[in-house]
Amino acid sequence: MPQKFEWLAVRWRSVDLRMTRAGGARVLLIALAVIGVVAGSALPAHASAFSVGRTCRNVYVHTSIPSGPVTMYGQYCVPIGLPSQTLQLLVHGGTYNHTYWDFSGFNGEYSYVQAATEAGYATLAIDRLGYGNSTRPASTDVTFDNEVSTLHAVVQAVRSGSIGIQVRRIEGIGHSLGSGTIVGDAAAYPGDFDAIALTGYGQQVSPTVAQLNAQYFEPANNLPQFANLDAGYETNRPGTRGLGGLYYLPLANPAVVAKDQASEDTVTKTELASRPQGGTVQTTELKVPVLLADGQYDSHYCLDNAVGQPPHVGANCATPQAFQQSNEAYYPNACFATSLLNSGHDINLHLTAQQSFRTLLEWSYATVPPAGGQVRCAITGVLPVSSW
Repeated sequence: MPQKFEWLAVRWRSVDLRMTRAGGARVLLIALAVIGVVAGSALPAHASAFSVGRTCRNVYVHTSIPSGPVTMYGQYCVPIGLPSQTLQLLVHGGTYNHTYWDFSGFNGEYSYVQAATEAGYATLAIDRLGYGNSTRPASTDVTFDNEVSTLHAVVQAVRSGSIGIQVRRIEGIGHSLGSGTIVGDAAAYPGDFDAIALTGYGQQVSPTVAQLNAQYFEPANNLPQFANLDAGYETNRPGTRGLGGLYYLPLANPAVVAKDQASEDTVTKTELASRPQGGTVQTTELKVPVLLADGQYDSHYCLDNAVGQPPHVGANCATPQAFQQSNEAYYPNACFATSLLNSGHDINLHLTAQQSFRTLLEWSYATVPPAGGQVRCAITGVLPVSSW
């Protein structure tokens, strides 16, 4: 796929795009003319200075799986004073919940929700089936298919307006298993998403990470907060959060890793066993703009070159161009772009999180702007990591 950069007449960092501090909150200032280029349409004058804060509320979607009714939870946030017509539906990975997207403390440096709402987007960070405040059924019911069907129910609730969200566009943004769930949903229900950003995602998990999971996972009910769950629910053993492939430790704050350990969630054996490996059939079905953004130190999906490891379907993360070339064949029907981030697997929780957020938002602005205008195939090929 040729590398084309039709997204901006002027690079973001060469225009009036800067972050300032005002009362401890960041204000994102963007030149109106450039926003018009990105969105493909004129925006109202008040969009030249985006809001300082956000308001959030809880959202519940009632649906069902074959074993019975379930409830899906989400945290819905909107920028104050700037109605958004695009919703970013945020879908977390295994052993996390919606707080992965809104990691508290540290002056908001690890909160994607804060960055996105300051940029004018509405966000809905959900707890997937079996996680957080959503229903936790028997672990054998937390399957890939049930994850997809319950995510679809959330999307349909948004599009119908039944949960009080009124938007024109939905952009799915996932991490790891959450990215896989979005791919499954978009392949099965092509009208659900207008655009998709996949982070921490690839065709097949490396043998190294499979070994790390076997070494560092234990039944979650060994921990008091998960005592009521069956043994099919697992999580990281105490003190091992930074050792299981989630982090590239040279780019991680030990205090963040410790907080992450203290707030860890679960994953089920059934979900891990039922997720597609080598999901080419699903990704070839995608026909909307897709961004694949992985960390160059992501041990989950980059090629495992360790001596003695069996070969697997992995991405070449040596260079951004190699990363693009090793993935593009899996997305032949999508408007496809990649970005190789300066990060490990959990891009939201590394010291470079703000760079990663900026890259995701640059692509989002070019593709599905917050004003809800026409979705554009504005970027294909390699999207550079933001230098901001």
